[in-house]
Amino acid sequence: MSAEWFGAAAAAAAALLVTVPLARAARAVGLVDPRPSGPVPARKKGQPAIPMAGGAVVLFAVGAVALAQSFAAGGDSSQVLGFDPSQLLGRSWHLALYALGLAFLAGLVDDFWPGGLAPVAKVAVEVPAVAFGALALAAQLGWEGPAALSGLALVVFAALQVANTWDHADGFCAGAAAVGLVGPAPVFAGALLGWLPWNLNRQPGRAPTCLLGDSGSHLVGMAIVLVPAAWPALTVAALDLARVALERVRTGARPWHGDRRHLGQRLAAAGVSPRTAAFAQAFAVVPAVLSSSLGQPLLGYAATAAAYLVLLRATRR
Repeated sequence: MSAEWFGAAAAAAAALLVTVPLARAARAVGLVDPRPSGPVPARKKGQPAIPMAGGAVVLFAVGAVALAQSFAAGGDSSQVLGFDPSQLLGRSWHLALYALGLAFLAGLVDDFWPGGLAPVAKVAVEVPAVAFGALALAAQLGWEGPAALSGLALVVFAALQVANTWDHADGFCAGAAAVGLVGPAPVFAGALLGWLPWNLNRQPGRAPTCLLGDSGSHLVGMAIVLVPAAWPALTVAALDLARVALERVRTGARPWHGDRRHLGQRLAAAGVSPRTAAFAQAFAVVPAVLSSSLGQPLLGYAATAAAYLVLLRATRR
């Protein structure tokens, strides 16, 4: 087994083992959704408090494997995360690590804030992560100049928002990310796959063991945007966000106002189980991910868009 896949298996095992202890710790410190001592959105009325420890689980699993492989290789950076970060993330790969950490922290602030941060405040706490993410991408792509950095900052910011909104249903954000990252960054994908069973173990009348939370969705969004080969994994999420934003504007609501219009929520309302819904949307992004690596991106994006429309049609009321 290659170092990459051994690292992925180790990350999956670590995530599988630490989810329950970290979920209990999250509950103990009040890191739950809905947030305690804060207003509860109408769409979450009656929902039991669920720990938001998914981001910490993934961060722990990836970090543990990275440290173990680094020590085993005598500090050789080519073994960190199971791949050579200088090749995948550019010569300034350490900027990417800062970006991942700051993205996690930005989401964690929102997770702990009673009722969640207001949109403007949330953008403000995301600024450092977006800045480091843009710098890391610029170094990786070899782009220079204020215009390039500004454009990349917008790309990073958009990826964080798309991933954040795609965490509206069990397994959606992590499942799509695992599909996109399994090729270029298998250790990260392994950590997500090891955590997913605890997020998809929801039974009728019961809550799942753990949620990603904003800390987790921000971490996942940053991981995807820092690996351009994984960008197609956000295709379905981006299409759904655009559709929902347009529907909200058309009905007089603000584009960022939360409701139950997203695909995952529509599938749940149609009686589709969380596992089936998560697998369906994960399979929907496969054509876009595979076709990009095979040199046929337009065909793959078209197939993924068609799959999304089929899922949407199935939930039409």
